[in-house]
Amino acid sequence: MNIKYVNAMTESLKVFFPEKKLEIEDIIIEIAHRLRRILGGQLVVVESIDGPDGENIKIIVREKNWETIDKIMEEIWRIEVEKGIEGKILPEIEGSE
Repeated sequence: MNIKYVNAMTESLKVFFPEKKLEIEDIIIEIAHRLRRILGGQLVVVESIDGPDGENIKIIVREKNWETIDKIMEEIWRIEVEKGIEGKILPEIEGSE
C-alpha cells in the first residue's frame, strides 16, 4: 500500500492499495492519519515497505530533525501499545530535502 501526496498545486491525495490486503494496512492508514494531525504540512509520504533491516513503514517528512523524529516515534509507540503490538512497527524516516 502506498499513500502519496501527489501534487502540491492541485492538493490531490491518492491512496494505492495492493491487490492482496497487507497485514499492517489498517495500522499504516491510522499512522498516516495521526501523523498528519500532529505534523501537519511537515508530513509528505507514509507507505509500506519491505526494508533490508526489517523496516515495514517509510515516513517522509519535509524537514527531518530530532524534534520531528521524536514526535513520530512517540506516536508509533502509542499505537503499538494501544494495539498490543509493541516492537512490530519499524519505521524508516527520511527527509524530502
